[in-house]
Order: sequence, then structure tokens, then C-alpha cells
Amino acid sequence: MPHLPVNDPQLESIATKVDAGERLSLEDALSLFESNDLLGIGAMASAANRRVNGDRVLFSANQHINPTNVCVLRNVCAFCSFARTFREDRACTRSLHDVFAEAESARGGPTSEFHIVGGLHLKLQLSYHLGMIRRLRLRHPDVRVVDDRRKRGLSRRNAALHHTGRDASSHRKCWLHPGATTPRLFYYR
Repeated sequence: MPHLPVNDPQLESIATKVDAGERLSLEDALSLFESNDLLGIGAMASAANRRVNGDRVLFSANQHINPTNVCVLRNVCAFCSFARTFREDRACTRSLHDVFAEAESARGGPTSEFHIVGGLHLKLQLSYHLGMIRRLRLRHPDVRVVDDRRKRGLSRRNAALHHTGRDASSHRKCWLHPGATTPRLFYYR
């Protein structure tokens, strides 16, 4: 019987492994994914985290930046409720000046990350995105920039964005997660 409290009998062997500090298998991961025992899963995650980090807790204070709500996926994506087509009322695309003014409001505060969210506006040029990321990085060198929007022309943009991440400082990198349904582009130190 595991020391960690679980209500799902399928998770008992996993809780025993977590309690012993053992590595979980792919089958264990699938069992966790399929289980509805969120409190049990949370207790195991907390135990594993405390084993590594003790009582230290780290927070990322992020600020969402929405350059546009115009999105080509408006009629097929159930992810958001704010998207608009190009011709709909309340469709909005912000100038880079407005984006930078919003980012400037974070100066002096606890913000450690700009999380760029928003629509997939097909008429915005690559230079708009590159300029936004490059200038955010230059104006706020201690703030991480995360671009969580799907990209069209992914390989061309990935190469260009990778170069942009290297422009500001040679020790910064960017990474596009290849297995995610929604690619996430991370710039980090």
C-alpha cells in the first residue's frame, strides 16, 4: 500500500514508485493521463517536486501581449472566444508602437515573461513578428519572450526567429517544440 493517498486503484503502483523516487514508465504516464483522480495525481506531483526542490517555490510573472485578435482559424478552432475574422466587428491589429507601450508598463514590476498570444493574422508580414520579438528583447533584456501562436511557413519562420533570438545576445537560444500540436517558441537565457 503506497504512502501517498490515491483513490484510483490503477495509480497505487505508480504512487509506490513515486514514493520510492523511482522513474515512471510510458505505461505509468498513460495511466496518469487516463485517470480522473486529480487529487491523487496532484499529491504524487507534489511529493516528486518536494523531493527535488524542498519547500522552494518559483513563480513566473508573465504579461500576455495580444498583437491581434484576427485569426484565420476563427471558424474551426474552439480554443479561444476572442478571435475575429478580418472583416468582423471588433477585429483589431495593434501597431508595434502599441505593443511596446503595453510592454513598457511592465518595467519596474515583477514581470519575468512576455507571453505573446493572439490570432493567426495571415496578412501580417514576417517582419512584423521579427521586429516585435527583436525589439521586445532589446528593450527588456531580463524578460523572457514566449510566442505561443501557430505559425504558417513554419520552417522559414523558425529559422528567422532562431536568428532573431541570437541577435540580441549570443547566449540566448530559441526552441520550437517539434511534438506539440501548438508549437511554442521559447526565448530563454
